Amino acid sequence: MPGRFIALTLLICALWASVGVAIKFSLEFAPPLGLAAVRMLVAAIAVWLWVSVRSGSRVGWTHWPSMLIASIFFCLLLAFTHVGFNYTSAARGIVLLNTTPLFVALFATFLEPREPMHFAKAAGLALAFAGVVTIFFHRLDYNGASLLGDGLGACCDQLEHPHALDETGREGR
Repeated sequence: MPGRFIALTLLICALWASVGVAIKFSLEFAPPLGLAAVRMLVAAIAVWLWVSVRSGSRVGWTHWPSMLIASIFFCLLLAFTHVGFNYTSAARGIVLLNTTPLFVALFATFLEPREPMHFAKAAGLALAFAGVVTIFFHRLDYNGASLLGDGLGACCDQLEHPHALDETGREGR
């Protein structure tokens, strides 16, 4: 059984790591918002199937407002991601997308209940982000990348925070 979980984890990591390249490749054949809409539809069907198989029960009406808000943020996230990748390099987009943990940890220090930012945590986050930049640094094209694409990538990162923080301000579990 553990071998299956390891294989599944590696597959998920490979799929997650290839999203920037897949978006750039797909943008050659589809408009950014059309591509985002298809990804959202596939994700919605997958989640619906997962919930149907796992629980068999319907979601109560009390959960719909929070699901609607999360869906709106996710739609904006995908729209900004795809339009941003249309105007910047895949490497720059990936670097911007991978700054989410840094900002989640920063926001968690200011939202109630506060999660303290100790030196070790701050140093670890800085080292992690420096590692991401170092990995992609040789592919960062400072002359050809668009300010619009980078700006949308940064907005995309900010839209990720509601997914990562729950309503109490702690990291989602």
